[in-house]
Amino acid sequence: MGVRIPPGSHLQDFVDKLLVIQLEKRLTNTLIENSALIGSIILMFFGAIMIGRMWVMEGIPAQITAIMLNISKNRYMILLMCNVVLITTYLPPLSMRLPELVPGSKVLMLH
Repeated sequence: MGVRIPPGSHLQDFVDKLLVIQLEKRLTNTLIENSALIGSIILMFFGAIMIGRMWVMEGIPAQITAIMLNISKNRYMILLMCNVVLITTYLPPLSMRLPELVPGSKVLMLH
């Protein structure tokens, strides 16, 4: 079963202090790791905001809008163009990982 320590003894106080010290160390390490993670996320947001502002100052969103509207003014065609860009951007990396994601997909792979 285990050793029973009588409550109120010096040994019980020692064990309690050891447990508290261990929990404080774990909590401290967890807080340090999480603060580093949050800091890196904030830096990524900062970088994305700066890039977005630079693009707006250069007029890149307006140029992309003009190009898409020159191709077609139909809203469904514009949505289709956006979907094609997103699919062609994200499908190749996904197809490389397909054997990991779907069991038995090696049979279907063409490359």
